[in-house]
Amino acid sequence: QQVQGWRQVTDAVHAAGGRIYAQLWHVGRVSHASFHADGQTVAPSALSPQAQVWVVGEDGVGRMLDCPVPRALSEQEIAAVV
Repeated sequence: QQVQGWRQVTDAVHAAGGRIYAQLWHVGRVSHASFHADGQTVAPSALSPQAQVWVVGEDGVGRMLDCPVPRALSEQEIAAVV
C-alpha cells in the first residue's frame, strides 16, 4: 500500500518536471527500543534525549513514549554507522 501511495507522489512530482529521492537517516538517541530488533537504541554517548516518540503498541493504539537512555556506541560502531 505504501508503494502505491508513494508512486502517486513521485509520478506527480515527475509530471511537474521535478525530482524526488528518499533520504535515509539514523535518528540516534531520539528513538524507541520497540523499533529495534535487539530492543536497544544506540547513540554516540549514553545520554538521555529527554524526548518522546510516537509508538504504536501491540494493541494497535498509538501513544507518545519517553525515549530510553541509549547504549553508547564504540568508536568502531560509530564508524560503521556513518
